[in-house]
This record gives sequence, C-alpha cells and structure tokens, in this order.
Amino acid sequence: MKIDFLTKDDLQDLKAELLAEILEAIKQNNKPAKKDWLSEREAQQYLGVCKTTLWKYRRDGLIPFSQINRKTNYLRADLDDFLKRNSTKNTFND
Repeated sequence: MKIDFLTKDDLQDLKAELLAEILEAIKQNNKPAKKDWLSEREAQQYLGVCKTTLWKYRRDGLIPFSQINRKTNYLRADLDDFLKRNSTKNTFND
C-alpha cells in the first residue's frame, strides 16, 4: 500500500488553481447580456447623434423602430444595418 503525502506547497497550488477556476466561472456568468432593444437615449449614444437627428432618421424611414405608450425603441441589429449602409470607404491615396 502506497501512501502519498501532500505538502503545504501542494495545497497552496491546488488552492490557487481552484480559485482561478471559480473566478473564471463567475466572470463567465456575470457578463452583461447584449441588449437587443435600445431606448431612444441608448440609440442616440450608439449612433453618436442628437435626439433631433435620430427623429429625422425615424421620420424619413431610414431606421425602423417600435413605439409602445410613446416610448420608442430600436433594434441594435437595425442600427448596425443603418451604419453599414451609410459607411464609406476611405478614398484617400497615401
């Protein structure tokens, strides 16, 4: 019969490994979920525009939106599509 002894260093290493695994698991569970719907203020910040500009985009049908009880919301994917449609390539030659 073989008996293995654990040293203090072995226990310290085990403790460090377990702590690292626990912290990683906590970090994975606490990641904020990416919101699908953004409020008007969040959409303004996301696009970097003022309230009036966002309203003009909405009025002109450039950005789809949802409105319930006078509260306007925007899908993040729609805002991303809008940004892609309106992006330009750099035409400057160095």
